[in-house]
Amino acid sequence: MTPHALKKSPHHRPLITALLLVLTSILLVPQSRAQEVPADVQRELRQRGMTEEQAREQAARMGIDLDNPAQAAQRARELGIPEATIQRLLRAVSDVETVPEPAITLPAIVDTLVLVDQDVADADADELAKLRQAAERDVDTPLEDYGREQKIKYFGYSLFENVPQAFEPSSVGPVDDGYIVGPADELRLSVWGAAEFQYDITVDREGRVFIPNVGQLTVAGRRLESLRQDMRNSLSRSYAGLTSDPPSVFMDLTLTRLRPVQVFVLGEVAQPGGYTVSSNSTPFNVLYSVGGPLTSGSLRSVQVVRGGRVLGTVDIYNYLLKGYDKNPIRLQSNDFIFIPPREVTVSIEGDVYRPAIYELREGEGMAELLAYAGGLLPDAYTKRFQVDRIIPFDRRRDPSIARELLDFSLERVIRGEETVTLQDGDRVNLFSIVDLVENAVSVAGDVYQPGRYEIGAAVRTVRDLIREADGVTGT
Repeated sequence: MTPHALKKSPHHRPLITALLLVLTSILLVPQSRAQEVPADVQRELRQRGMTEEQAREQAARMGIDLDNPAQAAQRARELGIPEATIQRLLRAVSDVETVPEPAITLPAIVDTLVLVDQDVADADADELAKLRQAAERDVDTPLEDYGREQKIKYFGYSLFENVPQAFEPSSVGPVDDGYIVGPADELRLSVWGAAEFQYDITVDREGRVFIPNVGQLTVAGRRLESLRQDMRNSLSRSYAGLTSDPPSVFMDLTLTRLRPVQVFVLGEVAQPGGYTVSSNSTPFNVLYSVGGPLTSGSLRSVQVVRGGRVLGTVDIYNYLLKGYDKNPIRLQSNDFIFIPPREVTVSIEGDVYRPAIYELREGEGMAELLAYAGGLLPDAYTKRFQVDRIIPFDRRRDPSIARELLDFSLERVIRGEETVTLQDGDRVNLFSIVDLVENAVSVAGDVYQPGRYEIGAAVRTVRDLIREADGVTGT
């Protein structure tokens, strides 16, 4: 069978569909990333029962040398591929050789496939439509935003990408004075001055430690700061210099190794399950272990469940916008961290410092959204802003029209005179001022310094303006 016959044969058309997909991908992907075949191409090959290697072998049988673009172009002409498409691919290969990491998109690959073989496009129209939709969909874009161009991203979720090891909680001390001591913690008691000794002691299962010349003490459930003071009082019975004035014996109690605890992460996370972390961990630390919530999960209401009840909630925005949480929750064994679905989600675009998609809690509105977005840019237009809102089901007169535009006064919101409540799915747009100056005049033409000048003490008349422009050129 000749190459032309193979191209036109309906029996081989699905094979060529998969083959051209992978070949186009291979041609466009830089050499350093030659093994990174896009997921949609891999899925297409699996549906055809082919591997990437088999596709390469088929290319070789068809006389296509992937290492020789000129030869591959000639063979493509013999297979009947349009010259415009061949030149486009050659330009893409040329760009790859000069640009380290060109932007490659699956939609471009699919569209190239349609141009390569119109018969294939006609025969597999439904299949190609599905493939194009999959190619155009950003894997980070939830289904409710499918089809909408994502110029902005969800705020906060990128925090959990590629977290360095330094951010993971350590299993060794020191810790802050608010740390709660428990079984399996290792303590170091140091005494110096008139008496000198050092003991490394481990808290037993009953939460007790034994200190020579002092006896047995219960330490579990105590904060390190208060335990240090109680330890000083207990030791002072044997070493009076600890409490004398001035003291002749000095003491310090530190934590040298933290006990491990097992917690469970559930809800809107990519890898739910049990995790072993140090006892100094907070929910914020643990979320790093699972890559953070999915974009469908909430960053505002992370729940810590202990003993069958919600102990507290964590608002990750506190860390993102303030750098700290006033009352971090210390995790204990068998705690559950539950990520509920995202709450009210709105986007803000235009003249703000951080345009993004934000999650709002109950009672929050436009004023809070502006604060999360970093405030207004200097050239923001404050007379009005616009909300693109989804019309509730019971208010839709025409089922095909599901959105409406609402205008509000930004000045009144900024001054606190008006509270604008936002709804799930709202798109807030802010505008820019026009480039007009109220105290300027322009001069152009045959003057030495054309341009704009301030209307003031130096420029009050046309004569003044020409003088400021260094006079006429005389031409």
